[in-house]
Amino acid sequence: MIFFYEVYSIDDWVDGHLIWNSHEAYLFAGWSGMGYHATPIGYVIALIPAYFGASARPDDTHGSTLVFRITPTTIQRYVVPDIGFRAYIPSGNTIYAWDGGPLWKWEGDHFQEATEEERQKIIEVPKVTILSVRKDISDLNGWSVRNSITGLPPKSQIQLDGKAIDFFMTLQDLNREVSLDVQLPGGAREQLLHARSRLHLVGKSEYKDKFKKLQKPDASH
Repeated sequence: MIFFYEVYSIDDWVDGHLIWNSHEAYLFAGWSGMGYHATPIGYVIALIPAYFGASARPDDTHGSTLVFRITPTTIQRYVVPDIGFRAYIPSGNTIYAWDGGPLWKWEGDHFQEATEEERQKIIEVPKVTILSVRKDISDLNGWSVRNSITGLPPKSQIQLDGKAIDFFMTLQDLNREVSLDVQLPGGAREQLLHARSRLHLVGKSEYKDKFKKLQKPDASH
């Protein structure tokens, strides 16, 4: 009977950093979510304590960093599970990531711990702080940075190899639902990110995709 089929719901959020030079752009997005699944009867029963402010314990919780590499012709997507960074620092041909502890760097498809020499250069000389690297940057040493994608205007544009890349930011439900789309030259508008920080129903496949356990490569973080 229908009452014994499970219903899936998610409460999640996402924000991130857009970093680009004249040839390529990177979107580093931190995603976190809580998931619930129950039969319709169990779901209704769980709503009773929630109505009085006593939220049910989630069945699943998960966080990850989503990485998108964007060029005028391609979008590559990577998922790095169980990690989130507070700051991203481009330097030379490398993008470094910092969570307040060790320094990491993006190596094409994973994060790898930076060397001591790199840590000294990026973190300690000069004394870089979380506050200073949280500032937006426009074409400094070839790189530009936007440190909160939710702060982007409804439509914004960057240039890669002289071609326009359009981003579309949508905030709904009193800013509790966020969507970020991108459009490459001559291509269709494509959704990169979507999250809603209010419990909402999703399909089983979407739920399983967001909360599946991903094995981390030995050299990644």
